[in-house]
Amino acid sequence: FIKSLRMNVFKILSASSLVLGFSFIFRFALTFVLARYLTSDELGIYSWVVTVFGIAGIITNFGLDFFLIRKIPEYRNSSNFKIGHVIRHTLDQSSINAFLIILVIFVLGYFSVSLFDGASLYRRELMIIIFALPFAAYSLIFSTSIRAFDFPITGQFIESIVQTGTLLLLTFIFLVLFGNLIPEGYNTFYIALMFVFSWIFSFCCSFFTYKKFINFSILRSQIVDEKIEWRKDQSSIVFGILGWSFLGRSDIFLLAFLVSPSEVGAYFLCLRLGEILMFFQTVAYYVWGAEISNLIQGNRFGKAQDIIRKSSALCISLTLIMASFGFIFAEEILSLINDRYADYDFLLKIAFVVFLIKGASGIIRPLFYILGEQDFLAKSQWIIGLVFTTLVLTMVPIFGLTGCLVSFGFCETIFFIVLAIRLHYKHNLSILPI
Repeated sequence: FIKSLRMNVFKILSASSLVLGFSFIFRFALTFVLARYLTSDELGIYSWVVTVFGIAGIITNFGLDFFLIRKIPEYRNSSNFKIGHVIRHTLDQSSINAFLIILVIFVLGYFSVSLFDGASLYRRELMIIIFALPFAAYSLIFSTSIRAFDFPITGQFIESIVQTGTLLLLTFIFLVLFGNLIPEGYNTFYIALMFVFSWIFSFCCSFFTYKKFINFSILRSQIVDEKIEWRKDQSSIVFGILGWSFLGRSDIFLLAFLVSPSEVGAYFLCLRLGEILMFFQTVAYYVWGAEISNLIQGNRFGKAQDIIRKSSALCISLTLIMASFGFIFAEEILSLINDRYADYDFLLKIAFVVFLIKGASGIIRPLFYILGEQDFLAKSQWIIGLVFTTLVLTMVPIFGLTGCLVSFGFCETIFFIVLAIRLHYKHNLSILPI
């Protein structure tokens, strides 16, 4: 039995790694194409509007992925009839949030030029890309539900491959094959349109896959008494994620007000390359996230700890190997993408060090949502996120992009230490591989 179980885990891990490997290849290829065929200013514009979309997506999603990955296993073990209601609740909540955010961004976009001289550089693309918000939320709802029903590879494929692969294909066709037909100054305009279409396609794939594999009814009336509790749980989660967005995304957002679009583009490129080190951390979450949630819900903490140790060993060892390779060949990597970014090799080396810390931390952050510790996580993220925002505003005018990235690494290290201590002393769980 044990041998069979190990073979099954190895099979899932291998399949998950393969899917995620293609995902990272697609993301790298997309970054390569954008950096190769867009000007530095255009890459900066794209990176900024995608960052704003990500922040707006946090509010639209309202913590639904962490919420569903905890609630669906809970209801599978107790009240199956609530599963359809909770999925419907997240769909309705995300629809309302998306409508309000689109409305607010349109109003702010209309008056932004008079408030910020550089707003005209970003406004058009932002007005287009925000229409992807509801479709991104719907896609995440159904793909998360699929993963929670013990189809981790299928859900991971939708989340990791479909949208990115579609956007890569469309970008390659428009920029590489027919780039000479695009009017000057409209490259980012068409990429924004393709970005929206890629999320619409991802939503369609996730919905029809959900109907095929699970097909719990999502059209029945909701349980009124549960809605307040669900919204409260989601509010705690999204409050924490917003705090994390100050730590993870405020840098690019603020850089648009502090440096030129070309420098924003270079910083974005280094971060995207550094994010490759998140590969094995993401594999661990997709493979073991739902299983750990089910074990903890069933009070089987010992078994959960064994899985956490295995995932940590995987993340630390393999992420270190990748970081070392990237650090040594940083200049060559940037030159391969585009010679104009070769002078940013030192910035890329710092990025690899920062993401080594993030990647080696394993699945420690999702663990706090699984354990119902979203309130503590929220407070920690807000405090450290606000510190990071302050550091960006003070360090960038003095030290430029290097000061921004060093501040990022410092805050990420402090955040990891705080979470590791809390996990050990309150839940008697360790993120260490031994």
